[in-house]
Amino acid sequence: MPDADPNVIDAFPAGNEDATKSQVLSPGGQANVAERRLKERELAGKIRANDRQAITTFIAGYLAPAAKLLCFKYRQFNPEYEDVLQDLSFAFCKGDWEKLKAWKGECALLSWAVRIGGNSCFKQARQKKRFETLFKGLKDAFKEGDSADAAQPAEQHDTRVAVLRALEQLDTKDRHVISRFYFDDASLAVISAELETTAAAVTVRKSRALGKLREILSGGLDNA
Repeated sequence: MPDADPNVIDAFPAGNEDATKSQVLSPGGQANVAERRLKERELAGKIRANDRQAITTFIAGYLAPAAKLLCFKYRQFNPEYEDVLQDLSFAFCKGDWEKLKAWKGECALLSWAVRIGGNSCFKQARQKKRFETLFKGLKDAFKEGDSADAAQPAEQHDTRVAVLRALEQLDTKDRHVISRFYFDDASLAVISAELETTAAAVTVRKSRALGKLREILSGGLDNA
């Protein structure tokens, strides 16, 4: 498999193309291909031996740049960098680094990471489409509730509208977690299955999303 497409350099700030190419497309600087492959094989061996420093180097020097390249390559799907990086990390570390064991040095390690991570962007695109459909159903339910209870206090109606508008400002996954957890009473296990991630990751996302929601609502109230 060839190295990553040099055209992805366009995703980074202009005026620093050479530095970007050496840092992102070819970790290790200007070393020749054979030398770089040798270093990468040594790194892979240390990772399989659970060397924590090697793992940190792999995530920062290979998985993070791979996630950036993937976000640019599949930008039409609007993938989220943090989610792509998390998916890549899970993909590589599960099964005692089985993905890394399958790499035999036949291509650059960064290229291998990009190849493995491509499915993450397609998965995000499928999830976003499904989650947006579910949220549309929630909005319709809100509207039907307002119509059925025309006698509700104006303050209650305004609160419902404010919450709905605040939810619309969250990104797709954050919005899905909040709406499923608080409006549908879905469990962490169910939500994590829908997001194809761990319950711990959902808990972190829920906490982060609630903070964003409070900030949005607070700003809305301050500007009222």
